[in-house]
Amino acid sequence: MLHNKKRIISVTLVFALLLGAFWTCPAAAAAEDDFPSDALIIIGDKTITYNMTLDDVIDMFGEPKIMTDSLFGGKTCTFYGDNYSDYLYIETNSNNRVAVYGSISDDFRMKTISAGQQNVYSYYVQSKMDYRSNNQQVVCGALDINYYAGIMNRNDYTALFNQDICTANKNMIPHSVAMFNAATELYGYNTPVVYDEDVYNRVLQLAENGNNPHLFAQKNNRAGYEYFTSYGSGSWFLHPMAFASRATGYTFPESKNLAAFVNYTANDNTCYYCGSVSSELFVNTEHPVALTAEEQTKLQNAKERYTASVNTWNNEPDYYEVDPSVQELPINAGKIKDAKIDGAIGYINAIRAGAGLKDLERNDALVEGAQAKAAYTRYLGYAGISNSNPHYPPKADGISDEFYQKCMMGGSENLYMGSVLSSITNALSDGYGDPINCGHRRNLLDPYASQIGLGSVENQGAHKFYGGQTSDIDFVCWPSKGITPAGVAGTTAQWTIWAYNGYRFRDDTYVTITLLNKDNASWTITSDGSNSKYTSFGTSSISFYNEELALTPGYVYQVTLHNVLKTKTQEVTDYTYRAAIAELYNSAGEENPELTLDRDELTIVKGETEKLHGILDPNGGSKYTVEWTSSDPTVATVSSCGEVTAVRRGRAVITAVCGTEEKECVVNVISNVLLGDIDGDGDVSINDVTCLQKYLAQYKVNAEITLDNADTNNDGHIDINDATTIQRYLVGFISSLE
Repeated sequence: MLHNKKRIISVTLVFALLLGAFWTCPAAAAAEDDFPSDALIIIGDKTITYNMTLDDVIDMFGEPKIMTDSLFGGKTCTFYGDNYSDYLYIETNSNNRVAVYGSISDDFRMKTISAGQQNVYSYYVQSKMDYRSNNQQVVCGALDINYYAGIMNRNDYTALFNQDICTANKNMIPHSVAMFNAATELYGYNTPVVYDEDVYNRVLQLAENGNNPHLFAQKNNRAGYEYFTSYGSGSWFLHPMAFASRATGYTFPESKNLAAFVNYTANDNTCYYCGSVSSELFVNTEHPVALTAEEQTKLQNAKERYTASVNTWNNEPDYYEVDPSVQELPINAGKIKDAKIDGAIGYINAIRAGAGLKDLERNDALVEGAQAKAAYTRYLGYAGISNSNPHYPPKADGISDEFYQKCMMGGSENLYMGSVLSSITNALSDGYGDPINCGHRRNLLDPYASQIGLGSVENQGAHKFYGGQTSDIDFVCWPSKGITPAGVAGTTAQWTIWAYNGYRFRDDTYVTITLLNKDNASWTITSDGSNSKYTSFGTSSISFYNEELALTPGYVYQVTLHNVLKTKTQEVTDYTYRAAIAELYNSAGEENPELTLDRDELTIVKGETEKLHGILDPNGGSKYTVEWTSSDPTVATVSSCGEVTAVRRGRAVITAVCGTEEKECVVNVISNVLLGDIDGDGDVSINDVTCLQKYLAQYKVNAEITLDNADTNNDGHIDINDATTIQRYLVGFISSLE
């Protein structure tokens, strides 16, 4: 087996950010000695100078593709041509001058930095490294500010952003999405994200409560519907390149390509989230799947072992009975408390029980050997002794034959990071030591293994095994054929299938996987890896990874192995099994947060929009979101982030629901016009009736018709009934047109 062999993921064309005056630190060396003294940025043959206004820029670049309000007092604009050529991002101040400017075009130039510049080392520049070009930093984009335009300080900017975080995000994020997609095309990644209004609103709702899609997905065990590149906190001006910088070096899956970019605050820090999601992160389209009687038995067996192992582990506060000493000779391997060893063995037996495998028994000689091997492995590192194959290390001077034999005992062995407990979880995931074939996992799930010993020294774990157990198991799988404990394998995993009992895989063997909790959710895994990554097909093992196969509690997968050979009969057949993901413990779950609305009554003018805020306490990291509904959408609609839009005069009740909490806000929609004043002369008279009747009869009307004032009976239509309503008002039959 391989031992802790790390994989380095190469990243091509990298992305750099020039954050100019957003931090106070030394500037990069000038990119162009002949750069014009009054220029801010040059893109192709177009030059933006210090004193230009937005109108000047529009004259040069044409109308912006996106224009929104800027917190600097003016507008935020994104310009680009065909195939994102001449890409320019600017923000203007209240005097209409360029305050912020940036580009990701491959020919942009600034005074301090230019596209394609290499080996730029500056605090201004944030970039990834290209492992295939001698660790060069390659600038693909930059953002800076115009000192001469005047700029508010960061604290004032952040306070202004937080006053209406929903509107501030909606003004910025469309530019971020455009810049991100431009970068994916310009620099060859071709994995654009898609704007979806409902997803966008839900992400903003999370941000208002100091939350983000990654935390929400983790809390709800729905990580398979979310893909993030980064999130964090700090002190900075907010800008779209913080998201666009992630467009290079990442591949966004098509199943999770709805843009989920957001800025928010948590614990008084400016935070950001950059990633993408599936709409199903927020809208559950799944249905429960009942476990079979056999699966229920496996789950019960696993739960019993798991509960016993937790109690055994927790009842012993100390880890070592004798502390190890391994930095120099003589080596003292130390001794771990029996309760810790037994608790960890109970843990792996719980996992084996879920897979229908027999328990492993503790072997004290193997325990002593595993502890010796962990100690010796750490000593070799301290001594600087070459150890190319950790499972067969050299016998160093000063090491007794007895100690060395203890190190080498056992039928098979794992060396993995962690304590005697965490090293089991780490080895099951096998992300480093043997990431494709997962040999460490195979040892832990070996159906023929009968005895085990565990050891650990300074986070170096060791597992030793003896065989000798009989087994009639056909296939050992991960996720298991039976029950896989939720959380043990993470949110996704490298799937493995090992053939036993006379089964073998052929050249034409392939795998189909169906998620029974969802309709039309099926995947085909072939040896060419066309629908999977890190794929390996052999005669006795299959291994693959697909990020869409989430290990979410309650999920049940049906797996079919096609064209499998039964060597005893030479029959080629299909073999089907189920893999269920289940909790081994009953958690209390997150307490339903208290829901508060920022107001319980709202008066709003027809055609306008107001924001309601659903405040959750406690908020950060909550698994809950607020669901909004309107009692009468013909009067007022409400979005999934609480934005109320007034449709017509009347009254509607907006209801906010969060788990068991429910709050209401009464919305009164009024008109800002003089109803019945059809001719717009500021008075309601018989002439208005005449104008409306002529309009409805399609006669020529000399006076300008003000149709916004015409729906006098508030039924959503303009017809003869409105003329009648005005007449009734004029003769006193009704007292008001409201």
